[in-house]
Amino acid sequence: ENVIKHLETQGVNKDFQLWDGTCYVHEEYQPESIDQVRRNFEGVEILVHPECSSAVVGKADYVGSTSQMLNHVRESKRDSFFLLTECGLTGVLQSEFPEKTFAGSCTLCKYMKSNSLEDILNVLENPSAHSIIEIDPETQSRALHCVNQMFRYTD
Repeated sequence: ENVIKHLETQGVNKDFQLWDGTCYVHEEYQPESIDQVRRNFEGVEILVHPECSSAVVGKADYVGSTSQMLNHVRESKRDSFFLLTECGLTGVLQSEFPEKTFAGSCTLCKYMKSNSLEDILNVLENPSAHSIIEIDPETQSRALHCVNQMFRYTD
């Protein structure tokens, strides 16, 4: 629900078919937390995921996915960041950018932690009828090109 609201503010006008709800981890974050961080840490850049409420997103300096946050930090001239995100990203960023300072919340998502490589492999090899999405051949071809480009760039 929050992601859709954020996309709409960015001009994305699509018909989304998603579960009607929000992420309980991102719903825990409150705009008052951002106000407190700004009062206590002058110059810190605040990064949030679009899954956060509109009130939180509206007070953030940057809104993006995990990979977008990583790229943003890489390109940012700022040297201190506060992240409202699930545990893990702050440590990854600190390892990759030791010259920068990171702080953030650390709220574990029980659903993210319940996924495993074995479960993912199982759903790919034995999909249930409701988990199969039909994609037209033209879109498949264009998507395959994008995936191949991603692999090419990682080599």
